[in-house]
Amino acid sequence: MRTVPERLQALLGSLTAIGKARLATFATVAVLTTALIMGGVIFLAQPTYETLYVGLDRDDVNRIGIVLSEAGIGYDIDSAGSTVLVEAGQTARARMILAEKGLPGSNSSGYELFDNLGSLGLTSFMQEVTRVRALEGEIARSVQSIDGVKAARVHIVMPDQTGFRDRNRRPTASVLLSSNGSDLTVKAEGIRKLVAAAIPSLNEADVTVLDASGRLLASGDAGDTETVGAAFDLKNRIERDLSRTIGNALRPYIGELNYRVAVQADIDTDRRQIEETIFDPDSKVERSVQISRSEDRANEAKNSNSAGVEQNIPTEGGEGSSESGAKSSEERERREETTNFEISSKRIATLTNGYRIRRLNVAVLLNREILERAASTANVPLEDRLDTIRTLISTAAGIESERGDRIDVTAIEFLPADESLEPIVSGWMEAASPHLSTAIRALVFVIVSILVLLLGVRPLLNSLELRPSKSKDAPALNAGNNADVSLLPDLNSAGEEDAFAQFDEPGEFSSDFSGSSGDFSPNSSFSPSSGFQMDETPEMLAEIELRQRMADVGEDPRARVMAMLEIDRDRTLQLLRRWIRDDMKAVQKSKAA
Repeated sequence: MRTVPERLQALLGSLTAIGKARLATFATVAVLTTALIMGGVIFLAQPTYETLYVGLDRDDVNRIGIVLSEAGIGYDIDSAGSTVLVEAGQTARARMILAEKGLPGSNSSGYELFDNLGSLGLTSFMQEVTRVRALEGEIARSVQSIDGVKAARVHIVMPDQTGFRDRNRRPTASVLLSSNGSDLTVKAEGIRKLVAAAIPSLNEADVTVLDASGRLLASGDAGDTETVGAAFDLKNRIERDLSRTIGNALRPYIGELNYRVAVQADIDTDRRQIEETIFDPDSKVERSVQISRSEDRANEAKNSNSAGVEQNIPTEGGEGSSESGAKSSEERERREETTNFEISSKRIATLTNGYRIRRLNVAVLLNREILERAASTANVPLEDRLDTIRTLISTAAGIESERGDRIDVTAIEFLPADESLEPIVSGWMEAASPHLSTAIRALVFVIVSILVLLLGVRPLLNSLELRPSKSKDAPALNAGNNADVSLLPDLNSAGEEDAFAQFDEPGEFSSDFSGSSGDFSPNSSFSPSSGFQMDETPEMLAEIELRQRMADVGEDPRARVMAMLEIDRDRTLQLLRRWIRDDMKAVQKSKAA
């Protein structure tokens, strides 16, 4: 049994026998294979990330990163800095940990501020400030829960009611909104009502709402702006409702995609206050009767004597002397009767804050192809069907000709509608989606490995098989060019005559090098019958390599000679001298004969 040094010496001998070229090739292949395997392992070992949260601000991203690092969960952040990704399978755990920490969330804190305050040394001012801050945080959280609101900040000004300060001052509030792309104008009024209801003694008119761009969404002194906006929203809602009503009436008649409806409504939103009193004379009732009577009597006596002293002297009977004249009397009777009736009346006071429709314009487009197809089937003229549809629309929309409403129904050719996209059916692709990136990386690694083996390792091995190693029995033709070929026999050796004995026949090598036996062409015969015996030795491999080189030269003798000179100049010159000497011997033999 051989010892370890003997085994090592045998191994070194085997490696030496392989040759430096083959050793270099084997080392290159080993290094490339090792690098490929290590690269594949590193490439496939990269974790697959899943989206945890999107649309975060920088503060939330920083806090989430700190919490995930402390929890030992690998994470990544996209180039925009607003999306956090975690390793596959860690999404649920990461969300539970973040929810415990109150993330993601805004910087506003609610009533938990009181949990971090000590009860000792807390002044009334600090308590009031903390209460306002907590109220701001709670309202901001409520506003952020509204769909379309990405972030919100609330500022509250609470008047100081202590001391001799004005107790009639009311609190005010302002709200700053950041949207995720949706329009918050229609939600501003609701936010104002929410804030006003959450703060004691706060009126809705004292709440101001702005968006992140500084645009005023709602305020107490908006005045005409709010009125115009409300009227515009009312107009859009009326038109939308009428369009939906007309569509519901047309859908079973002509189909979903075969009509288009446009409604233009002219509305009046003026405020009106009407007071009227209506009397009914036919419904009178006698309420009271007043009767008044009066009688007048008058007596008149006319004296014929003239007035004087004598008539004024009393007589014995105590009366003055007078003579009676003509007498007259008058009686008058007056009667008045007043009857009071109660007449029923009705007093109406109307205050209108709503709206009224002044005029409606309705335009309806119908698919002519569908109408003609239905008309041909039912044998009903197209115009009659249009009249029927027009009547149907007038009834559904409440068209009034006295009001000046207008309706236009037109049948035209519709353009071909785009094919609706079919809903994506969840299947094996959805189940395999978490592992899709890993499968893609594995496939890429396999493809790269195959390409390296086919384009790198295989050509190296092929060249290694065609390249003979140096040995003492097969010296190199051109050591300077690192050519491991041993094609030509050593002309200086003792067996020179025997090596070229088969070429002594005249005519095989001519002086113009046009012969076919000694030109080293690929068609040259080196079979055992030709007298040139070669075993499967490094010399035979060198012969094969030389044939490959000479095959690319062509049939020109001079080019072949130049190629041979490039391979091994000294030995080629010796061979040429040998050919010339053989030719001269052949000429001398022919002359002697």
